[in-house]
Amino acid sequence: MDQPPPEPTPAEPDPAGGGPDWAALRERIGTLSAPDRILMVASIGYFVSTFLPWYEASIGPGVSVSDGAWNVGALGIMAALLGLGTAVVTVPTALGIWRIGRESSALLTILLAPATLFFTFLRLVIDPPGAAVTQFTFGFVKVSRGFGLWAALVLAIVMTVGAVQKFREAAALR
Repeated sequence: MDQPPPEPTPAEPDPAGGGPDWAALRERIGTLSAPDRILMVASIGYFVSTFLPWYEASIGPGVSVSDGAWNVGALGIMAALLGLGTAVVTVPTALGIWRIGRESSALLTILLAPATLFFTFLRLVIDPPGAAVTQFTFGFVKVSRGFGLWAALVLAIVMTVGAVQKFREAAALR
């Protein structure tokens, strides 16, 4: 007199750490303010752009080398770290993982995002160490700015605009 096993019920997320609740995450992203969305997308994009070519060196036809933000001197590293700091403050705060006050988050982003823009701009206008010497010493070597630096500059501008909007929003809610 064996009875058939009961039909399985739909799986529910385990609150004890069975994995992320993607539906809740999607809902939380849907309720974010416009400045939080701008900051989140721009800061993640900026972090990705630090690995793209910021400077490219071509040696004759067909031979080229490129470096991202992490390999083009102290200005590039400082810009990358400030952009990473903006992402570290923005993403967990916006998703509710890191609970700090709205004003504190706005203040941190209004400090980090413009500093990121400043150091990215400096890296754009100041050649990396050794670039001018390389161009001068070997006439056939061409050093140019890569698309990663231009993308980083645009994303740093967008981050700064988002940070200003977030700061204004936090000040208005006071």
